[in-house]
Amino acid sequence: MKYPAVVITLVVAAGIVAAEFVELPLFGGFAFAIGIGLLAWFHQSWRPWLLYPLLFFAGYLNTAWRERPIGPLDLRRLLGEGSEIATIRGRLLDTPVPHSYVHDDEEIWRSSAFVEVHAVQFRGKPWQSACGRLLVSTRGLLPKQFFSGQPVEIYGVIQRPREAIAPGLFDYRAYLKRRYIHYQMFVSRTSDWRLGAGALPESAISWSDRFQQWARQKLAAGLPDDEALQLQYAMLIGWRTGMTSEVAEPFMRSGTMHIFAISGLHVGFIAAALVALARMVMIPRQVCGVVVIPLLWFYTAAIGWQPSAVRSTLMATVLIAGWALQRPVNLLNSLFMAALIIILWDPQQLFQTSFQLSFAAVLSIALLIPPIEKARELVLQNDALLPEELWSAWRRRLDKIIHYISAGAVTSLAAFLGTAPVIAWYFHLVSPVSLLANLLIVPLSAGVMTCGMASIGFSTFWPWAAELYNNAGWLLMKVMSDLSRWFADIPGSYYYVARPGLLEFVLYYTTLAALFAGGLQVKRWRLWTIALLSCTVIAIAAQQLAAYGARSMTVLPLNGGFSVLVQNGSLKDGWLVDCGREEFSEMVVRPFLRAQGIQHLRGLALTHGDIRQIGGASVIEMHFAPEHVYASPLRFRSAPYREYTASLEKRPGFLQYLSRGNQFGPLSVLHPDANDRFAQADDGALVFMGQMGKARVLLLSDLGRHGQSALMERNSDADLQADIVICGLPNDGEPLMNPLLRAVHPRIIIVADSLYPASRRASRALRQRLERCGIPVLCTHECGAVKLEFKRYDWRVKTMSGLAFDSRKLKRMNPKSWSSDEYDPEEAY
Repeated sequence: MKYPAVVITLVVAAGIVAAEFVELPLFGGFAFAIGIGLLAWFHQSWRPWLLYPLLFFAGYLNTAWRERPIGPLDLRRLLGEGSEIATIRGRLLDTPVPHSYVHDDEEIWRSSAFVEVHAVQFRGKPWQSACGRLLVSTRGLLPKQFFSGQPVEIYGVIQRPREAIAPGLFDYRAYLKRRYIHYQMFVSRTSDWRLGAGALPESAISWSDRFQQWARQKLAAGLPDDEALQLQYAMLIGWRTGMTSEVAEPFMRSGTMHIFAISGLHVGFIAAALVALARMVMIPRQVCGVVVIPLLWFYTAAIGWQPSAVRSTLMATVLIAGWALQRPVNLLNSLFMAALIIILWDPQQLFQTSFQLSFAAVLSIALLIPPIEKARELVLQNDALLPEELWSAWRRRLDKIIHYISAGAVTSLAAFLGTAPVIAWYFHLVSPVSLLANLLIVPLSAGVMTCGMASIGFSTFWPWAAELYNNAGWLLMKVMSDLSRWFADIPGSYYYVARPGLLEFVLYYTTLAALFAGGLQVKRWRLWTIALLSCTVIAIAAQQLAAYGARSMTVLPLNGGFSVLVQNGSLKDGWLVDCGREEFSEMVVRPFLRAQGIQHLRGLALTHGDIRQIGGASVIEMHFAPEHVYASPLRFRSAPYREYTASLEKRPGFLQYLSRGNQFGPLSVLHPDANDRFAQADDGALVFMGQMGKARVLLLSDLGRHGQSALMERNSDADLQADIVICGLPNDGEPLMNPLLRAVHPRIIIVADSLYPASRRASRALRQRLERCGIPVLCTHECGAVKLEFKRYDWRVKTMSGLAFDSRKLKRMNPKSWSSDEYDPEEAY
């Protein structure tokens, strides 16, 4: 077998993936695996066939026993799904990491740390033993006495990590699960932290923490504490506290963010520098490997055993060992052998974004560079009849420059082609400009690393030289930062895309294999490649044909407000109704729209002047450039709303007012009239009705009781009848008063409320009243975002919590089913 490591790794990986979807009894699985092993031991002729199921079960069982709550002391058995006020005792797994963010123009610091729990005390109960890991988040900066390995006692609230509230957003619970962490503790102040029994003195701080503190001190000598210095920390020692989303965004958009991950680029550069230095002083090849490999692992340990660094160092170890022992190096076998060791050590690494990106990049470089290199040599080949000795000096220098640049371009192209779908899946981003940006920024990053290594090396003996290198590295980092912003500002340099599906992945990588890896050139693979491409294209075409003409609506809860996105299934644009406060527009609405692949909005509607609904309009306008902003014709007392609309009125035709009878994309306006006057802003909110396929959708915003009365006076019951009604919570009264509910008699109700603040949560009385209708009532504080999918003949409702409803199984509310003596909230007023 030419590539044994490839086959073994793929079979083990298949077992790991199976463990995510299929749950088998652990005892039975171990018994079955032992039985297979015994059969292979005693029957030599069966071994080739039994090896594969044995490897499969090795991957499955290695994953399953780590993930499942086996013992009674597991935190998952003690806590369940609820939240508890508790005190824990345990040991810090790492030194707390500070993070800062800005809220209402105030910089706020938080500290987060991972804790191995040994005991827990719930409120009013005795201490009990426990096992598991927690992520502890605390407001403020913790004292230096809390460091890795320190026993601690912490008081706070333990609960499940938050899930993604909308499709395409970051799922923090799934991310922590991949690190075997199922709960998060929130601590309100640093005084709730105490040292546990057997506390360690500050002199016991780990040497890696000491190294990072020392390295930051040396790298900062002679430099201002600014963005460039923080980026140097991230690149050289993996200290990412200063790597905020605002700082990282230009590098993400230009496709150069990878330079700040301690991965193959860093380890490869350091390994190459060490090998070159060793060979310069005539160290033998075998001794060179013995010297370089421990130094690489020393660097990995010094920066805290970051998973990406461990992976890259392991890969470099395999390659350098083969080179030092003068063994023929097979890059594919070496790559898959390193991957096998990693997933056996930690199976969840297989699902880590950084692992998949690193693996895809190296694999694509190994497979795609040879055929691309042949094309490059064909294009750049010189006149065979003119010897190189007869070339002029300028032509020889130019030829070297062209070959150097083109070689870098080939590597950049191979890595881009291999990782593009993975980046689109996780980050919803495609950056064509990265092909050019990496040609400049990667060599500059090598210069920054050289200056950083020289600074650390000279700092003890020649501090003046270390400061010179610090300033040189700082200047290179400033140039890199400016270049990344410049590349990101080029029109068409990047695109946000929706997450590709499985069929798109198959089509993309099959096409790559056909074009570059011999899928069409090798005769025995040609028919299979053509068949796979044909089937995939037909399946994608059928999928697109089925989605043609479909529409969707997504209701986003935004902590006191909500937003609704209306989309045509075949277009990457949409109409947005409201956007929440500024911080939620930035943290939720903006990434959600990016995850849908939306570059621009057709329109943004501001239903009324409530800051909880429209406070982030300027953020959405800046990032998504809507063709028009629409607003209610009524005047509202909200000062921010007035200031914003006044600024829009200075742009002729950009701000348009909607009143009854107007259209907002596919939605018709039912309320208000231009001449209406209401005491409460909620009563003047825009109300929309949309005919989405076979379904009618009524969007009420936060419409109050007087606004509901006006809506019913001007519209007949036939005009108000809807299959789906979406409403928020007005400040005065309740949504969907009984008379309006009887007129609409929907098939499903969506109440866009929030868990916090409590005043924006649907009350028990409201829910009980609505549930008497005998139809589903969805509250977004429980089910998360709600997506409505409308096809030609039917429609479906899906929630982030997993609930799903089909129009063919939903019955319309019967207004006559209510008795006349039932509670009517209107009587309270």
